[in-house]
Amino acid sequence: MKKRTLAALLVLAVCAAIVFTNFDTLRMFIPTRFSDTELVYADDDAMRYYYYTLSEDAQIAYTRILNDIEDHPQEIEIPPLDDEEFSAMFQALSYDNPALLCMENESHIIMRGAKAYFVPQYVTDAETCRAQTEELLAKAHEIVAKTSSTSSAYEKELVFHDYICQNTSYLTQNGSIGYTAYDALLTGKAVCEGYSRALQLLLELAGIPNYLVTGTGVDDDGGREGHMWNIVTIGGENYHVDATWDDLDAEEIHHFSHTYFNVTDAYIGVNHEDIVPSGNNCTSEAANYYVQTGLRFSAYDNACRQSMGRAAAENIRRGIDTLEVYFTNEQAYAEAVTDLTENSAIYDVLYLANPRLPDQVDEVVYVRSDTTGTLQFAFEV
Repeated sequence: MKKRTLAALLVLAVCAAIVFTNFDTLRMFIPTRFSDTELVYADDDAMRYYYYTLSEDAQIAYTRILNDIEDHPQEIEIPPLDDEEFSAMFQALSYDNPALLCMENESHIIMRGAKAYFVPQYVTDAETCRAQTEELLAKAHEIVAKTSSTSSAYEKELVFHDYICQNTSYLTQNGSIGYTAYDALLTGKAVCEGYSRALQLLLELAGIPNYLVTGTGVDDDGGREGHMWNIVTIGGENYHVDATWDDLDAEEIHHFSHTYFNVTDAYIGVNHEDIVPSGNNCTSEAANYYVQTGLRFSAYDNACRQSMGRAAAENIRRGIDTLEVYFTNEQAYAEAVTDLTENSAIYDVLYLANPRLPDQVDEVVYVRSDTTGTLQFAFEV
């Protein structure tokens, strides 16, 4: 009698195991409900432009990945996404989060039954990534702290732009490095993506809305190359700002400019093409560098030269060894180039402001841009 009871119990146990095994298999074919997922992130105030362009399922996937990725899991369950949704989600995750350093540029999604899993690829291990992220954020906060005495979004943006240009060198042979904010702010070497992500992070920490855009940069010789820069919102208006092209490392002047600091769609469209996203509505010139500094001119005349002289004197007094001007029409620009550079009238301009200035300046070098109508002079005092 006892043997039959034991046998019955063994049969029941085997049947139960089969039932549970079948139930686990069955669960793979039941889609996970993500309706209770809060569409929030890890407690921050980041401005996520691309997130808001996604479908609801892609937003849920974005949120789940962002909240879990720090621990470097092998996979993260997300809602099933088609190829287009997944591509948009992954790009949004990358473009919205300049402090996200750990993921490679490629990843994929796998399906098990009705369930989808995001499978990330990592640049480095979790501990190294965490340390680099902390280092990046510490550096970024240190730079942002330099603007604590001003409430002007324009002035803050100017400090960030100038800091990046002054402390970062453009990588011409980049390989696989130079694409992150860490590269720009900590190693001091980056490509356009690193410049743009660094500016994005600093603006974000200062509470200034901005997002990344991509396109094709066309150089003066007609060469074309993929490019990235920023759209920033100042005073409720959108502007293009391209810190990479403002860095003149490769020029004789070895300095930086503000040629592409807060410019319009029309202005940047002269040599920045195929812009994505399009329709950025950058039409205002109010926060343009040359407008703000009073160095945008429609004519090259005595009033222009007087203004240039005063600006040069003030810059030299403040330890700034450059002067930049922008001419809104070709005739004024051509006249300025001829007089200031070929006729060396830049020294006369300095004399107008202060008769002693020409004696204080050992040499003047310049960079001209016929495409944009800008001139920059550097003084060796």
